[in-house]
Amino acid sequence: MLIICSNELRKKINDLIILTTDYNNEMQKCLSMISPNDSNSMIRELQTFAHTDRWLRFQTLNEEILEKMREEIGSK
Repeated sequence: MLIICSNELRKKINDLIILTTDYNNEMQKCLSMISPNDSNSMIRELQTFAHTDRWLRFQTLNEEILEKMREEIGSK
């Protein structure tokens, strides 16, 4: 176990680990498809990659984890 916490917080942390792994795998795939000779292709691929629902989930999940951690330690 990483830390002592509630089951709800543990689930959110596990979700973050899964999301991070998925994101890293997709980034590797995206980078491998980019041609070093075509900078426009690289820019398009990276812009598309950065605007996914997954990226938005990173932001909201991080906020949820911080909020839950504060709740569990009794801090506002």
